[in-house]
Amino acid sequence: MNDYQPSENDATFHVRQCFGLESRNFFVMAGDIVEGRIASGMEVAIPLNSAVSVTVVITGVEFIDAPDRHEVGLTVKCETREEVELLLALNVEDERLTVRATQP
Repeated sequence: MNDYQPSENDATFHVRQCFGLESRNFFVMAGDIVEGRIASGMEVAIPLNSAVSVTVVITGVEFIDAPDRHEVGLTVKCETREEVELLLALNVEDERLTVRATQP
């Protein structure tokens, strides 16, 4: 059962694309901050279905400059290349995800 109560410190992130930096075991979600502020150490809940989600910790917030747009990259440090592949398989592109402060 999920007892999480939304807080005023929550943020929303719209994922436009995901990619892995497998040589460094990073999973990157590139997109836009829709509302709020996002910083390293915050958590992102990636939904698997309406009742279950996988929570990952943001290890970095980077700015990505592309020829046609500017995006924010949320990086997640993974333990293994397989973990990067698992997160990529969740296919969160074009999703709006809740980002929240780490729970004590």
